[in-house]
Amino acid sequence: NLETWSETGDQSLARATCDLYGELLELHPRNQQFLRGRGILSNEVGESAESMRCWRVLIAGTTPGGDLWFEAKTHHAELLSESEPDRAMDVLLQHRVLYPEWGPEPWGPRLETLHRTLSGGSSAP
Repeated sequence: NLETWSETGDQSLARATCDLYGELLELHPRNQQFLRGRGILSNEVGESAESMRCWRVLIAGTTPGGDLWFEAKTHHAELLSESEPDRAMDVLLQHRVLYPEWGPEPWGPRLETLHRTLSGGSSAP
């Protein structure tokens, strides 16, 4: 499971658990626990597009401003920054309009750091 993988870092366990979450999502496509697990593990096993899909579903299906929403928003922005940095910057600027303090620990500081990185070290919008 996700907790065992996070403790061990075992890649074969990551792959097996990711696949299991995929099967569970076929039965329960909006289950937040399954989406979160699949989002984390798909990225770990090199399936960034699937990870991005899971985080997008969570962003759309969770209460804005809640912890899971911030987690999904953070992972989504981080993944987006790897493939489309300009789009990621747009997402971060829109986010900052609604959440000028970026958000709660640990997500807000990660979003702020990502913004700073993408903007070349500047903290200005």
